[in-house]
Amino acid sequence: MGVQRSGTNALFKCLTSDPAVEGHNEAPDNIYFEDVLLRPLDQLRPHLDAQARPLVLKPISETNRRGLDELLTELAPWDPRVVWIYRQPLNCYQSHVERWQGFRDRPAAFAEHWSARNRLALRALADHGERIAVVRYEDLIADPAVFAALCSWLELPGAYLFRPDRGRGEAQAEEVQAQIDHGTAEVLALLDEARRFRSHGDRPLARAGARALGRLRREWGKVQG
Repeated sequence: MGVQRSGTNALFKCLTSDPAVEGHNEAPDNIYFEDVLLRPLDQLRPHLDAQARPLVLKPISETNRRGLDELLTELAPWDPRVVWIYRQPLNCYQSHVERWQGFRDRPAAFAEHWSARNRLALRALADHGERIAVVRYEDLIADPAVFAALCSWLELPGAYLFRPDRGRGEAQAEEVQAQIDHGTAEVLALLDEARRFRSHGDRPLARAGARALGRLRREWGKVQG
């Protein structure tokens, strides 16, 4: 979970690459989602009760309507864990405006939205900290050990498939950058402090090796699947 354009799709692909893991992205209509939101609990319960394999869901839009603490309380009988991923706000903004119209020419509004959504994770840590892993997108890309630690915490056989972040946010005007930085600085600092796993720095050789191994694991998984 996290704010849209924070690397959730890349992480979802990495975590669900093994055929032993069942994954469901948010969708207009499937057994877990309706109109990209999670179905009501009475509809989810029979599927969760019958689930035999590890299950990864990506209900990224869910926190547009309710808090993360409410969701975790509702799903507590199934021992849920949440990976909350966040990305450098300026690059997140750039990716937003490249794809959607909503925040174009409205950087201050985006900064407010980004901060409010990420505060939901920070607030939930007080009561559900053992179930939440706050991770930074840039850490996952820079250091494969962060992804390996995350997979260990989730007990999932993920495959490292991350590509370098194009990071085009700096192409924005200085005034835009200043508004994004000002509006997100406090929450960004809190997220950085709350990270469960921390990078040991940029490791290009480790990245290349992990990516090659991840692709081999994915292809082998396709054969096995």
